[in-house]
Amino acid sequence: VQIHGGHSGRTAATGHRTSGHSPPPYAAMVTDDILYRRYLGGDEDGLSALMERHGDKLTLYLDGCLHDLHESENLMIEAFAYLIAK
Repeated sequence: VQIHGGHSGRTAATGHRTSGHSPPPYAAMVTDDILYRRYLGGDEDGLSALMERHGDKLTLYLDGCLHDLHESENLMIEAFAYLIAK
């Protein structure tokens, strides 16, 4: 999720640069399942929307368990990499 207000292109939890493009407007109106199916069908924006929707939350959840933000970020990236490879 990008930090709103400054449009810095950085994620809220990690401060890392994002891709700089927003998911399409339909992303907020569809389920995660539909977004993932669209990604599998070749729509890269489907995965972008999922990452925007869940990346920071997943990182913060993992950090609450691991108490290691760097490792939590790595695991979040691995989780999305798994979706990409599938």
